[in-house]
Amino acid sequence: MKTLTITVEDKVKEGLDKIAKATAKSSSYVAEELIKTFLDFNDWQIKAIESSVERAGFSDAKFVDNEEVTQWLQSWGTDFEVEPPLCK
Repeated sequence: MKTLTITVEDKVKEGLDKIAKATAKSSSYVAEELIKTFLDFNDWQIKAIESSVERAGFSDAKFVDNEEVTQWLQSWGTDFEVEPPLCK
């Protein structure tokens, strides 16, 4: 186990202490659990991004232009709604 020292805003420390008190755990324990949750979530995102980048390199990969998607989404609910863009 390693020691980590961080500086946080007062509001963050107060929230951490509040959770620690309510759960009868130490602030260090609560902080570690929150960090683990954050790391797990970001690990999942990183793996998904890496997988997408890998698939994008395949010769049969298809893409949709970001500007076309943005225009399509911005047209939702208007009198001038456009058709969804096609993969190219």
